[in-house]
Amino acid sequence: MEPAETTLLRLIAQVYDAALDPARWGAVVDAIREAVGGEASAMLLYDFAFEPHLGHPVDALGLSGYEASTLATYQHYAPVDTRMPLVRAKPVGSVYVDDRDFEFRTVKETEIFNDFFLPRALGHGMAVNLFADDSRASMFSIHRHLRHGAFEPEAIRLLEALAPHITRALQIHRQAALLRIQRDCATQALDALAAGLVVADRNATVLWANETGERLLRAGDGLGISRGRLAAPKPGLTQAMHAMIAHAVDIASGKAAQAGEALRLERRDKKAPLTVLACPLRPGDPLFYRAVPAALVLVNDPDRKCMPRPETLARFYGLTSAQADLLTALVDGQRIADYADEKGIALSTAKTHLKHLFEKTGENRQSDLVRAVLTNPVLNADAST
Repeated sequence: MEPAETTLLRLIAQVYDAALDPARWGAVVDAIREAVGGEASAMLLYDFAFEPHLGHPVDALGLSGYEASTLATYQHYAPVDTRMPLVRAKPVGSVYVDDRDFEFRTVKETEIFNDFFLPRALGHGMAVNLFADDSRASMFSIHRHLRHGAFEPEAIRLLEALAPHITRALQIHRQAALLRIQRDCATQALDALAAGLVVADRNATVLWANETGERLLRAGDGLGISRGRLAAPKPGLTQAMHAMIAHAVDIASGKAAQAGEALRLERRDKKAPLTVLACPLRPGDPLFYRAVPAALVLVNDPDRKCMPRPETLARFYGLTSAQADLLTALVDGQRIADYADEKGIALSTAKTHLKHLFEKTGENRQSDLVRAVLTNPVLNADAST
């Protein structure tokens, strides 16, 4: 027979494994039930503010010893579960035990016992209050076979030792689930953008790319990967791009202040060059969370012709038509001096427009301004094609 301490350590390990892999909760529920001598166990989530047409008030992270249809049957009895308010009243992470916290003979007189537990030959129960607020709760419950009577003291002590770990593991599970939702939503929004986005470290090693960025890298026309690093068609352009990326990372680290200008990468078959710009990606960036500084490489494919319209930019930021035209040109990779020449205006006038753009958008670098436009799903949803 396995020593009690060994059993406890084994179960604790399984509990924390399940925190990061929800598919393992069923095995955890089964292992704990077996260790304490239970007949059936469940890890349930309760929603007390649910709308009937939207689903059920109770969901299960794990079931053991119950038939698959049991949860659907329990939905009916959950509102009159005598033990539920008693478990919720206990501190989070503590254990409720029949006959210690409430007389089992009183439980036997209730509707839920006679209609739900008795037909399944389930008797004494224990439960852990995992979390509870005004509208939701979760508990881990275990029931013995009716003929076996109350749980032994050793079984109660084991569950009490496990309870804080189950509670903490569920907190980790919920936080991880929220992070996965946030990550998936951000990824979907970024994948919908027309611009290629590539996150790279100081050595120009690719850490992540959105769908457009991956498509451009796979094509290898103007921008690709060589030996794990971003590469251009010519060694000189590759070196310049690597220097631009390293400089952006230095800005993110606080080691430099001024961002460089965009690069144009030549392509085959007389296609328009790709425009590449590296922006600093500081630790804790809300959109691309990174623990260490990195660079966000923006890649614009002019041939795709999918950019926010000047009128959209004007409405979104409150720009004049001249300011919106300049912003459109900058996003398209045009240098401000070239824009001034094309429009027949003085460079000082173009720089005045740029100053107003910074004031109205809240940005203070040209690279950050371009990034703000290219990574804004609202602006890109109304992009011209």
